[in-house]
Amino acid sequence: MRHTGGFTLLEILIVVVIASSILAFALPAQKRAQNRNRYLAAQGVLMDVSAALQSYWDANGSASPSAAELADPSDEDGLYQALLDGGFLQPIPFDSGAVYKKYSFYFCPKSGSTAQCCSSGVVACMQGNTDFGCEYYGARMARNGAITKWEICPTN
Repeated sequence: MRHTGGFTLLEILIVVVIASSILAFALPAQKRAQNRNRYLAAQGVLMDVSAALQSYWDANGSASPSAAELADPSDEDGLYQALLDGGFLQPIPFDSGAVYKKYSFYFCPKSGSTAQCCSSGVVACMQGNTDFGCEYYGARMARNGAITKWEICPTN
């Protein structure tokens, strides 16, 4: 029997099985990497906000923000706009409202705040949706500028 140099059906099936196995392991890892990168990009924005807030408070001699000056970053009359107007912060490319990379940003305490990530001592926070799972749910920024990961899953 003469070999013509082509592949047999069995060889092709083995290659397909190997390729699909590699793909089955690679896709979840790639999704985790995307979510982590999205979280880190949003956390970078929170760090920028932290530095801007510290500069704003130092320049204005404010020991702590008043509830009146803290507002949703998308609120043009709130602190976010004051940070922009004073040159303390560059505009953040919010998708809609105060959403960036699928994370919502809040200055705390927001009047009538429904932000779950706002708690005692927190001046700003970011909150993701539950599609990311708990691992990359959000981060909180304390008055001293320390940022901590928020890993508590919502109950809903």
